[in-house]
Amino acid sequence: MANSLLIPLILGPISVLSPTVKVIGALSGATVDLFRNGQVLGSDVADDTGCANIDVAGLNLAVGDQLYTRQIKGPEQSPFSTVPEIVIGTPQKLSPLIFLSKVHSCADVVLLGGCAIGASIEIRHNGAVIGGAQAFAPETLVPILVGGILPVGQTITAQQTLQGKTSTPTPSLPIAPFPALDRTPPTPTILEPVYDCDTMVVVTDIVDGLATELVIDGNSNSYPTAGGAVALGTHRLTAGQTITARQWSRICKVESAISNKVGVRKLNAKALPTPKIHEPICPDQRTIEISGLRPGAMISIFAGLNSGQQTLVGQATAASSTQVFQLPPNIDVEPGKSPDYLVAEQSQCGFTNPTSLKAPITMIRASNTPGFGPIFECARGILVSAPISTTIRLTSDDPTTPVLSRPVLITDTGTGLSFTEVFVVLYRPLIAGETVTVSATGCMADAGKTSSRRVQPIAALSRHRIMSPVRAHHTSVWVVDVIPGSQVHVFINNKWRNRVEAYESAVEVPVGLLQEDDVVTALYTICAAVAPITDPGVVVTLGDLNVEHQPKPIVRGASPSMLTIVAKDQDSGRPVYGTFVMPNGTSQTTNEKFSYTFPLGQGAGPITVRAPGYKPKTIGWELVDPAPVAPPEGHLRLNLVNYTGKVVTKVEWYVAVDGANGYVVDREYKGPSVTHKFVKANPGVQQRFYVDCNVTLGSEADEVKLSQLFLYGDPVDYVAVDIDMARTVNLAVEALIVFNETTKQYDKPAYFVRVASFG
Repeated sequence: MANSLLIPLILGPISVLSPTVKVIGALSGATVDLFRNGQVLGSDVADDTGCANIDVAGLNLAVGDQLYTRQIKGPEQSPFSTVPEIVIGTPQKLSPLIFLSKVHSCADVVLLGGCAIGASIEIRHNGAVIGGAQAFAPETLVPILVGGILPVGQTITAQQTLQGKTSTPTPSLPIAPFPALDRTPPTPTILEPVYDCDTMVVVTDIVDGLATELVIDGNSNSYPTAGGAVALGTHRLTAGQTITARQWSRICKVESAISNKVGVRKLNAKALPTPKIHEPICPDQRTIEISGLRPGAMISIFAGLNSGQQTLVGQATAASSTQVFQLPPNIDVEPGKSPDYLVAEQSQCGFTNPTSLKAPITMIRASNTPGFGPIFECARGILVSAPISTTIRLTSDDPTTPVLSRPVLITDTGTGLSFTEVFVVLYRPLIAGETVTVSATGCMADAGKTSSRRVQPIAALSRHRIMSPVRAHHTSVWVVDVIPGSQVHVFINNKWRNRVEAYESAVEVPVGLLQEDDVVTALYTICAAVAPITDPGVVVTLGDLNVEHQPKPIVRGASPSMLTIVAKDQDSGRPVYGTFVMPNGTSQTTNEKFSYTFPLGQGAGPITVRAPGYKPKTIGWELVDPAPVAPPEGHLRLNLVNYTGKVVTKVEWYVAVDGANGYVVDREYKGPSVTHKFVKANPGVQQRFYVDCNVTLGSEADEVKLSQLFLYGDPVDYVAVDIDMARTVNLAVEALIVFNETTKQYDKPAYFVRVASFG
């Protein structure tokens, strides 16, 4: 029988100086055991999000120790973890720290990166210590405790010390003014809806370095935050509770207004999303990634055969919306058989969502070698290219810290490629001269397929630049020729706008709204060095539009045409959605079809397309009248009906058409039955035809020629037949010719015409 508990996952890095080991992916309430080299180190009970924190202080962890986990709940016990976490030591060199949050005059805390576990961190201003903390993770929030309001325009420095080694002090950017004119923090917003059984509350509009207070039914908790949108952990919420939030600065003694009051709702089945297992999955894959999760929900993973049998692989509690879960070493549903697929479901507050789509287990081979580009000292991450569905890990030849990253599962990004790129955050910044190796496992990847590179020292900072043009409709700018691993900062009109970490030598920095004539500048920092700010800056200009109408030309007419005004960005060719006003005053949107009629024989004035961030673009209309319609064809069928008793030896027909210059013979025909094809010049108007007939009767010996026998009477008595061009008309010309025995001549023949039929 399969175990019903998944294997918990250790979150590295774990150092010889780590006081605790954090484990995720347990079932809420389960006991999580930590093992070192097969011996139990300690235990903890998993909280509402399936996380456990196991105390290892004083247990003399050593470099290279292999740590494993398992969980136990009731009679069930998970297998031991299949991938150990390797304990690292203290780095041979302490790298300069990295400022990861904005420093302003009212900041109570600063987020620093590149921290060595166990290091003492100090923040100084003019040489005096104004804040400090001990690092227990690569990123650490460090409070500013003394010194009062930070002076705008000056800088502070941060450095770390560990076991007699001290890093180079890292200067901050110049201290910015508090980002509110009246020094009142903006009112935070609690994202809704919030349901019972939730274990976190998301609050937005948080300023870097301020504390956020969450009040649930009158009970207050404060959280130091780095800014932006923050997910604040709570105990399981219950329906009917009310929540508010505010943010405040201790240094400046200012606080925001209280946020919107949010009521905790009763969870319903529709609010519980269906999870998604990221594909593809290989037979030897030991971890899977699932998204669409609710923190605090119980996750159940099943393995099945397409023949119908399905077995529970294990359960855990979700700690985040996307999470990696460790699979047991054997997930067979029958002895000697492997499953064909995996499915997942989540349950919370008594509701269970629809099961995820089946994620097939496919036989694919990771045949390509993972790799990465040039790497430099002080970088805290590496952009790695690796086969999908493999698990990669970065290691170093530095004996003190041989492991550089946790195992990272490479999932399909939907590009259809067998390779993808992922930025791997390291346990510590890179050190010049060390050799870094990336290896891939899973999907039958060859264990010997690895790539290695030597970390390059930074001798001098490269001269970077901002790619131009920068348009007013852009929401990001590209900074190029930077050193991979650096922190790139962009300023608008000399005010800091945003920071990103450069994965490569070119990086896109989101900047939000821009205005015409804004000036964009940028700088980057790495290894405590600051590159000069770009000078001159790039001036923001309005974009140019390429605009045309489709179809081209447009045909005037009584019936409406389906038109589109196509607008594209002249720089990139991407569609631009602007507006314009048609000649009749109606407003339309570019790149969308609409109906409009241009009257026959008339012109139309130009229109002007307008789009935010672009110069207006005026275009005229290419109009044409409809091409002449091909006249419909009709037929006039003529048949001679002979009542004389004589043999008809010859029949000649003459069809004349009524035109502007009188009656003109159109065609001549011979034979007792003929068909005249005619085309009407003007649709909808009748055309008048005249038909004459010459008939020769009798045998060759007594031949009588009757000429100019006209329809309906004498030769001068032309009788017209109106023919609707939309029809085919059969005319029967009936002749009655009588031989006068007295005069020995033929009497004047009696001819008359009748309409035999309409076709």
